[in-house]
Amino acid sequence: MLSSCNDTLHFCRWSGVYCSRRHVNRVVGLNLLSYGLVGSLSPHIGNLTFLRTVVLQNNSFHGKVPSEIGRLFRLRVLYLSNNSFQGTDPTNLTYCSELRELNLIDNKLDGQIPKELGSLFKLRALGLTLNNLTGKIPASLGNLSSLTLLSASYNHLEGSIPEELGRTSLDIIHLTFNKLTVLLGRAPRTKKTLPDFLKWRRVTRHPFVFCGLTGSQRTPGFGASQRVPRCHTLHNYVKMSLPDRFMEVIDQRLLIKSDESGKLIKECITAVLEIGIICSMESPKDRMKIREAANELRSIKNLFLREAGP
Repeated sequence: MLSSCNDTLHFCRWSGVYCSRRHVNRVVGLNLLSYGLVGSLSPHIGNLTFLRTVVLQNNSFHGKVPSEIGRLFRLRVLYLSNNSFQGTDPTNLTYCSELRELNLIDNKLDGQIPKELGSLFKLRALGLTLNNLTGKIPASLGNLSSLTLLSASYNHLEGSIPEELGRTSLDIIHLTFNKLTVLLGRAPRTKKTLPDFLKWRRVTRHPFVFCGLTGSQRTPGFGASQRVPRCHTLHNYVKMSLPDRFMEVIDQRLLIKSDESGKLIKECITAVLEIGIICSMESPKDRMKIREAANELRSIKNLFLREAGP
């Protein structure tokens, strides 16, 4: 399975395996990101009780997440995203009381979000996007006072967002493309408004993470998928959505026409988004100059007016 795993080489020297310097021959970390691993996750992982970090992201694991992971009471980081794990969220994870980051994004998990997750008091990031989860968001998540990121888009969650989340430290929340009944985001003409517990938080500075929920108005959504959650910025989301997932970053009502004018609109919007990507690069030196961006936008406008006609 792994070219470096053999009887002649000590397991602490295997690729992706990290051992403690203080505790001899104790494995404290597994980083097997994108190793092409296939099959089920062995329950024997529960015997590695010194593990603090487990990264199995972007492989082809299937079957249930073994309940034996609950034995890893020192575990701080667990990334199982972008696999094909099935079944319900493992409630035994609640025994991992030191857990800080739990990433189960892009799997085939079903059932409800376990209310027991509310006992992971040190949890800072919870990723559940792109699964088949149903039911309501448990109010017990409000017990996670250190929680700064909650990602649960692209599921089948319903009901309202619990006010108890106001007790957390949420900065980023992804709940788009569910069946939630509260419309979040900037929708001044609707009667449904941002829940009180979010109005005063910094999280309200991220208006695009709240849209796309059930309501009388829909705005462009910040749909977090496994290609997105590691970014958590609008810049990266748009960049990774072009060109194949263009429809996810715009209001689809802009493309109601299927003729040549609709094609022109799509081309112009794409060009505008590409300018936005360049203008929002992390490093100022990589950003397009304001004057240059204005000229480019003006050119797009003139092209549209010329080709669209009266």
